[in-house]
Amino acid sequence: MMQPRRRTILSSLVTLTALGVSVWQAPPARAADIVCRGVMFGDTDFAAHYGEVGFGRIELTFRSNGHTVEIPLMYVGLDAQERSIFRGNNPEQTSDVAEVVAPRNVQVGTTIQASYNGNVFPGSCASNLPTQPPTGVTPPSQGTWQGNGTGSGAVFSLNQGVNATLNYNRDNFSASLSVPPGTGAQVMYQGTITDLTGTGSNPNSFQLEGRVEAFASSANNLRVDDAPGICQIEVFDARIVSMQCSTSLPNSSTIFRGRAQF
Repeated sequence: MMQPRRRTILSSLVTLTALGVSVWQAPPARAADIVCRGVMFGDTDFAAHYGEVGFGRIELTFRSNGHTVEIPLMYVGLDAQERSIFRGNNPEQTSDVAEVVAPRNVQVGTTIQASYNGNVFPGSCASNLPTQPPTGVTPPSQGTWQGNGTGSGAVFSLNQGVNATLNYNRDNFSASLSVPPGTGAQVMYQGTITDLTGTGSNPNSFQLEGRVEAFASSANNLRVDDAPGICQIEVFDARIVSMQCSTSLPNSSTIFRGRAQF
């Protein structure tokens, strides 16, 4: 039986609004292989599954007990902005309603927002296809990687020139974006690694997914040690080529696109 607080959360409308921010182009994935993930209220992970006919279901997983609720969704029409609407009832509490609003063509790299009673929680869409490195090739167990390109969100203007840095050691990671030469706007995410997967024959090409635990920003010298969120980072040939990070805090989501290396 679900806890009372969970029932209160689920009784809210869930609205996923795709922002359509352009990011570094990953290899294309079929529509059925895309899933949009984020964190709600700091302790509830959501995963909205996008298929050939749109969003077919949304899953809510409560970190406190590991319980997952799967809510089937059906297409109900378009909103005033010509976005598709999908809606369904929680099978464990039929009065609870979930709703997904998104453009007709969701792609890998699309950034979304999830909202409960006016509380907004960011997330991002990625391929749900399993990836495996070639036999014998695994990413390093620790190290530091950098990249330069453009960043958007949080303290940065749209497509502002920034440097990206990733550090990790065993299970922990730290990722940051800063305006060169590092004396201007900057943000930092710290947390634990949830997945580290090689993407080629070069061990310095990999994808890292992490659960954010702390967030810092140059805005008002902000530092919050309890800021749950997610980070998805891709490194190619030892250079950071993309980074998408978000937390439960307002104005904490960023997207980084690395410049092509030749």
